[in-house]
Amino acid sequence: MKKILLLFIPLIFFFGCEVLSDDDESSTSDSGYSCNAISGCVADNDSPSYTTLSDCENNCQDAYIIGEFCFEIDVNSEIEAVYSFIPTYQDFYLTGASTSSTIETSCYTLWNWENWDDDFDYSLEMANMDSDVNGCSDIQIRVYQDGNLIDTQNILLGCIDGASVGSFSGNMSCDTYCSIYGNTFEGEANIQ
Repeated sequence: MKKILLLFIPLIFFFGCEVLSDDDESSTSDSGYSCNAISGCVADNDSPSYTTLSDCENNCQDAYIIGEFCFEIDVNSEIEAVYSFIPTYQDFYLTGASTSSTIETSCYTLWNWENWDDDFDYSLEMANMDSDVNGCSDIQIRVYQDGNLIDTQNILLGCIDGASVGSFSGNMSCDTYCSIYGNTFEGEANIQ
């Protein structure tokens, strides 16, 4: 009896599977791939956009992550000030013996749905710590995309005379600014 059972088990496995043709409705024609905002091309059995992985990869060439942008800011100044940087929304206080420094901000990941044009926008605002102190800050901003330097800006921010810090907002105004930028520089780096 055991010999007969051992003979039937392989026969059941051999003849038990049905091969589906391309015309068969029960085939897996609904499987495929779709673009995912974070992972790129992923398997999708519900509503795939592409039937093959190569079609998905060829048609999803626009990366969802445009790049990681990092910044280095060299400040050469003799006045105590706070520097506010956007897009990372960080404040840097340069005070006492450290009014000049190299600032390395947090890096910023730019997604393609944030990109309205081919430029990456950023800004640096300066505010004096003391209300009536005049002075200019000589600043160099370097922008890196994925580790590659893509933009360098040399600017002056601050007051030649008439410095006044608002009591409510902390914003600084001047009678005469050090440059055309006043106390806020708004930059654009061309995305590579």
